[in-house]
Amino acid sequence: MEAVANGQTQQLAKLYERYRKPVLGFVWNQTSGNRQLSEDVLQDTFERVLKYKATFKPERSSFKAWIFTIARNALHDRLKKQRPTQTLNGIHHPTLKASSVTQLLEFED
Repeated sequence: MEAVANGQTQQLAKLYERYRKPVLGFVWNQTSGNRQLSEDVLQDTFERVLKYKATFKPERSSFKAWIFTIARNALHDRLKKQRPTQTLNGIHHPTLKASSVTQLLEFED
C-alpha cells in the first residue's frame, strides 16, 4: 500500500487482484447476492482506495481492515441513495414510512 500512496498506481492492480474476491464476497453476503450492487460497491471501494490512499496509516490498522471499512461505507452510501422516499405535502422525508403517515392522519381525526 505504501507504493500506491507514493504514486505507484500500477501497484493498485496488485492490490486489486489480492483483495477483489474477499471484498466482493463480503459485499455479496451483505447484499444477499445482489450482483450488480456488489460489483458497483467493489468499484466504489477501489476508487476510494485510490482517492484516499494518503490516509492509510499502517500503524493504526491493517490494510485488510482499512479496505473492508471502505467497502462497508461504500455499501452504506449506495444503500442510502437507493432508499425510497415518501413525501408529505411535497416535502421529502427519507425515513418516513407510509404506515407512519397513515397513523398520523388517523390520530388527527
